[in-house]
Amino acid sequence: MKNKKICFVSTTYKPIKLFMLDNLISINKNFEIYIFCKNANELKNDVLNLNIHLYNVNFSRKINILNDIICLIKLFFLIKKHKFDIVHSMNPKTGLLSMISASLLNVKTRIHTFTGQVWFNKKKTILKSILILSDKIISKLSTHLLCDSFSQKNFLLKKKITDKSKIRVLGNGSINGVDIKKFALSKKNINTLRKNIGISITDFVILYVGRFNQEKGILNLLKSFNNFIEGKSNALLLFVGDDEMKLKSLIHDKYYHLIDKIKIFNFTDNINEFYLLSDLFVSLSYREGFGNVLIEAGSSSLPSLVSNIYGFNEIISNNKNGFLVNNEDTVNIIKYMELFYNNIELRERFGKNAFDNVKQKYSREFVINKFKEFYYEIL
Repeated sequence: MKNKKICFVSTTYKPIKLFMLDNLISINKNFEIYIFCKNANELKNDVLNLNIHLYNVNFSRKINILNDIICLIKLFFLIKKHKFDIVHSMNPKTGLLSMISASLLNVKTRIHTFTGQVWFNKKKTILKSILILSDKIISKLSTHLLCDSFSQKNFLLKKKITDKSKIRVLGNGSINGVDIKKFALSKKNINTLRKNIGISITDFVILYVGRFNQEKGILNLLKSFNNFIEGKSNALLLFVGDDEMKLKSLIHDKYYHLIDKIKIFNFTDNINEFYLLSDLFVSLSYREGFGNVLIEAGSSSLPSLVSNIYGFNEIISNNKNGFLVNNEDTVNIIKYMELFYNNIELRERFGKNAFDNVKQKYSREFVINKFKEFYYEIL
C-alpha cells in the first residue's frame, strides 16, 4: 500500500489547511499524496518532511470559462502523468473538473466530498440549473461520494443528485472534527484575552466566525444586533474571518453609530481564543454543508444562535445547546439574544451541553479515524 498514489484537489489551499490537512497527514505513511490547488505553496511549511507533494493549479471559485478550460487541461495531464490510484476532490468547481479528468483517464477510485450546495437558496434561473447539473455530473462520474452531514445527504437524495448506494457520511459528520484540547482551554485566561483586544470582563460578547458575505447572513446579523444593542452599553459584536464584502466600509456607511460596538479581525490560527472570550456564538448563514464553527464553539462551551438550515440543525438542538431561528426573523433573533444576555445560568447550561455533544460525536481523533478506515476499506 506504500506505493498507492492519491491526488487531492481543492479550489484553494485554505479548505485543505483548515479542514483536510490532518486527515491527509494521518494516511501519509501509507500513501503518496499530491495536493492540487491554487496557491499550493502556502502549504509548504505544513508538509515539510512529509510524503506530500504540492502543485499549483490556478482554479477560480466563480465561473470563468476560459480559465476553467485551461485548468481542466492542466489537471488532465497532471493526472495522466502521475497515474493516480485515487483522485479525491472537494468544492464544486474542482469536483467537476477532477471527476471529468479522472473518468477520461479511467482512474479506478474517484471520490468527491460535498460540503454544501451553492445553489441551495438561489432562485430558479439558468445558473441554478447549471449548478445542479454540475453536481449531478460529479455524482455520476465519481465512484464514491462523501458529505459532511446527514441532513446534507438527505437533501441530495431528495433532490435526486445521487442515490443512496453511492453516498455516505463518515462517523457522525464533519470533515475533520475539532481539536477539543485546543478549544477547551481554562477560562482563567479570559480576563487577559479580553484585555488584549480592549474588551471588559463585564461585556456581553457575541461572536461570528467565517467568511463575511451576504450568503453568510452578515446583513441580517448587523440588522439584528443594531436593534438588540439599544439601551445596552456593555454588548459587543466580534467578526473574525475573511472579508469578502468590505464589511468595515459597510459599517462605516450604514452603522456608523455602532463603530465602537463592533470589532473586526482577520482569521487567525489562534481562533480558539475568540471563542473562549465570547458569551454567545451567532451565525445566520443561508447555507452550510456542516457547521464546523458550531463544533468549535461547542468545544469552547459556547452556546449558539443559528439559522435553522441543514448542516446546523443536526448539531444544535433547540433549547438544549442553543436555538435555531429563521435567519430573516429579526424579532425572534433579538428575542434569543436578549434571553442569553439576561441569563448567565442559561448560557452556562447550554454551553456545557454543547461541549458534551462535541466531545461525544466530533472529536478530531474520532473523525480522522473514520477517514482512515474509509480509505483502507475502499482499497
